[in-house]
Amino acid sequence: MDVVLEGVRLERDHRPVLDIPFARFGSGETSAVLGRNGAGKTTLLRLIAGLERPTAGIIRIGGAPLARPSGARTPTALSFQKPTFVRGTIRDNLDLALRLRGVEPAERRARIDEVAAHCGIAQLLDRAAKRLSGGEAQRANLARALVLRAPVTLLDEPLSGVDAAGRERLLRELPLLLSEYASTAIVVTHQREEALALASSISILADGNLQDGGPVGAGGARRSAHPD
Repeated sequence: MDVVLEGVRLERDHRPVLDIPFARFGSGETSAVLGRNGAGKTTLLRLIAGLERPTAGIIRIGGAPLARPSGARTPTALSFQKPTFVRGTIRDNLDLALRLRGVEPAERRARIDEVAAHCGIAQLLDRAAKRLSGGEAQRANLARALVLRAPVTLLDEPLSGVDAAGRERLLRELPLLLSEYASTAIVVTHQREEALALASSISILADGNLQDGGPVGAGGARRSAHPD
């Protein structure tokens, strides 16, 4: 499903946070939004996920206006920048995410085992979620979003909190994971390298405005765009 923003504006305390006349994230693609810390990247994802409402404008997913999330009908899955889990094991947390979407028990078990293996956390499924290292928690956080197989998957700084070795490995593995489990994906990051490695197109978010940075060329080289 494609994601389209039309005349989207968000204000807080009468000050503009985001002002996006038009933007489109293509169906079946991985798009990156590149911007400095504080540029509004997380806010943009929260709007698309329906966790916040714009002051003005409309967001369409697959042509339909975005409604407030409601269980199994929610078209998005959001991986938050800071992994947050409920009490229990990693398996419990992934299972809860699927139960809230109305997935049947047998399918839940199959999905969890498959995604955990691909995300490298199969050995962690029965560990308490509160006892994970930063890198382990980020992988579990990613798995929780991917296991939903949502029409639109949103990733907020998916490599933050991961050590250098883990980050390099995830940077190699994440494109394959997204192609396997995410139909349409939007990744926000402040790291140019990550945007180039993960996405087929890049947009630049600065001063609340989203600008088309163009497609990523062959070999991971972007044809145009600069985060400044």
